Amino acid sequence: MTAEFFMGDILSGYLGAFTVGDIFTKTFAVFVANWRATVIYAVFVALLTSGLQFGLARNGGYPFSGAGLAATIAATLLSNIAGYVLVWHILDHLDFATTSFSGGRYFPYLGATIVMGIASCFGMLLLIVPGLLLMARWSAALPLITARGTGVFDAMAESWEMTRSRMWTIIGFYCLFGLVIMAITFPVMAGIGIISLREGLPTEVSVTKLGLQLVGSVLQNLVSGVVVCSSVALFALLLENAGAETEVFA
Repeated sequence: MTAEFFMGDILSGYLGAFTVGDIFTKTFAVFVANWRATVIYAVFVALLTSGLQFGLARNGGYPFSGAGLAATIAATLLSNIAGYVLVWHILDHLDFATTSFSGGRYFPYLGATIVMGIASCFGMLLLIVPGLLLMARWSAALPLITARGTGVFDAMAESWEMTRSRMWTIIGFYCLFGLVIMAITFPVMAGIGIISLREGLPTEVSVTKLGLQLVGSVLQNLVSGVVVCSSVALFALLLENAGAETEVFA
């Protein structure tokens, strides 16, 4: 896939005729094609975070103490790096990466994650809809940064244009996707919480509680991996439909 193809996408206005069902179908296809990488990501991050929690609890460390806060920041950063690697792997597997893997693109990825995260959270506080709107319009930013090395604000601006004609379709997908994830994960997480409480106080450490925390963490990070698959699926649909529109109007 060449730079000329992407420039054609820009000129075509990223018009894409796809539905919520198309995004679900594409997400499932992307996940099936990359399930091993997604599971490895989920297990790695789960072991990292669960090990941190166990170490802090065993040594009586409070998460917001000096050492605890530093360890939490380090684990969060490593988890974010793992997410970046997963995004690039999936994009490369689908032949959407125009350049080879580069750690130099991680910092723009991290910057975009922070900027978009803060803006989306603030938007969620404003009656939820503005947050969903921002999430939808910036949904292609991280794939753009990872696959093409686009700068943070350039990627956010380009994603804004890419999703202009599909904003409500993407928002509809996010809402339905969130409900599906909740329906699947809530019973499991609730069960883990109940069993953990029966094991003793939250500060008490046991093999059973550690195992339950690990299972819950794997599940949470597997969901995060599926979310990554959905973002790449959406990116692919936007590009594929943009290419089709370019051919029609050529």
